[in-house]
Amino acid sequence: MKRRLKIVLLIRQLILGGAESQTYELAKGLDKDKFEVVVCSLQQGGYFAPKLQAEGIPIRVVEKRWRYDATVVPRLVSLFRRENPQIVHCVMWTANMWGGLAAKLAGVPHLVVSTRSTGVWKNWLHYSTGALVFNRADVILANSSGVRNYMVEKEGILPEKIQTIYNGLDLSRLCEPFNGEEALRMRMELGLPRSGPVVGIVANLSPQKDYPTFLKAAKRIAGIDENVSFLIVGDGELRRSLEAMADRFGIADRVVFAGMRNDVDRCLGCMDVFVLCSVREGFSNALIEAMAAGLPVVATKVGGNTDAVEPGESGFLVQVGDSEALADYILRLVRDPGESRTMGQRGRMRVKRDFAMPAFLSRMENLYDELSGGKSL
Repeated sequence: MKRRLKIVLLIRQLILGGAESQTYELAKGLDKDKFEVVVCSLQQGGYFAPKLQAEGIPIRVVEKRWRYDATVVPRLVSLFRRENPQIVHCVMWTANMWGGLAAKLAGVPHLVVSTRSTGVWKNWLHYSTGALVFNRADVILANSSGVRNYMVEKEGILPEKIQTIYNGLDLSRLCEPFNGEEALRMRMELGLPRSGPVVGIVANLSPQKDYPTFLKAAKRIAGIDENVSFLIVGDGELRRSLEAMADRFGIADRVVFAGMRNDVDRCLGCMDVFVLCSVREGFSNALIEAMAAGLPVVATKVGGNTDAVEPGESGFLVQVGDSEALADYILRLVRDPGESRTMGQRGRMRVKRDFAMPAFLSRMENLYDELSGGKSL
């Protein structure tokens, strides 16, 4: 029997977030008879650290102590040589850069780097150094066609090295669509009205998510249909300013800021329409969770949103910042419950078919096997 294929998954941190969640699911979900997984974090602790330990997955910490802490490279080189993996798989920019360089210096046989969002925050230095490291990897993973196209067009990444593998969603932790009684209980818990459509969004309160466009659309909808309420699930730096904006728009009594919740599936269960109006996205877990919950969606035409949403089938896509189109599509859905249910059902079936965790894990296992020449069990 051949030894298992050893993989080191390197990530900057293990906080609660999309990249971290996918790394956790990957580490615990790979076939343990074929793969040996070690997770390495560049920061101590984090939400997923005890969860990984509970799954029996070793965690190594090589702390990056400041922004340009170049000493992390030789320390990672030492770790890789001790662990002796066949593959180092780096997740997101910080791990890609420092870990990619260290993996090459350590003589690791195969390097995978991965990007989950468009790099609009990057400058010329990021682009030039990024291309040097990325183009020396064996495989560059993108989680959507939008991310892939951005890397090729803006970052100088070799297209033949990029593979697109969509995020996976653990459908077992999502509840089935609520019945009326369950939805009513959740509405009361959140402080929503007992009746009337609820339009919701789940996202950090950050500039990337463009909440002002959502609130502008809410203002327009509130002026047309007094029965519609709005639910915002998430927290962040913009909360106070967004609450003040809702007050200025005269819709503070129609908008519930629920804050950070650990029961997002229950929050989705009392929504009628889901919205995501980001200015940029990689591949939104919140979006496919909403689709899995049977909700029709209205999202901006960016990144992975265009891969997930089939316009006119499971929802609608609008241009970034177009609050009028956003409001019009939301109104169309809340006014036609039949169309909303049909779109929600189609979206749910699409997630089960294309974005469920087993499909993601199978694609990743195939990738690792191909890289190693099928040298695992």
